[in-house]
Amino acid sequence: MLNVGDFIPEFKLQDQNGNWVQVNGKHPNKRLIYFYPKDETFHCTKQACSINNNWDEIVNAKVDVFGISADNTISHKQFESKYNLKFTLLSDLKNNVRKSFGAQQLFGLIPLRVSYLVNEEGMIIYAFSSILAGEKHVEKVLEEIRKIS
Repeated sequence: MLNVGDFIPEFKLQDQNGNWVQVNGKHPNKRLIYFYPKDETFHCTKQACSINNNWDEIVNAKVDVFGISADNTISHKQFESKYNLKFTLLSDLKNNVRKSFGAQQLFGLIPLRVSYLVNEEGMIIYAFSSILAGEKHVEKVLEEIRKIS
């Protein structure tokens, strides 16, 4: 798994609208890049809705959010629409980006839930991993955002 101080790999994935999104080191804002197991599952839904519930604070801190799973763009669009999600969902169908971040699978079965807070230069400034604590990911990232804002 990538750690604090590591630089993120460059990648390009489709979002929930079918648009290609290029993510690389340099970016005008900080980024929350989080990997989650699957759309519409209990903890994943709680995590996504928790991001929405704290959206104003996240936007005010100039943090862009990218949620990544192996679900396809249609699934992401349905997930976004059902919960009125305000952020980008990226489709990593073959888990190549997940692998490049080292956020693969627990016991080879369940994709890990990992959140990375990345600065404008592409360096990871905070990382948190917990498979079942979807809302806790958002709490921990917000604590870190408050420290650096």
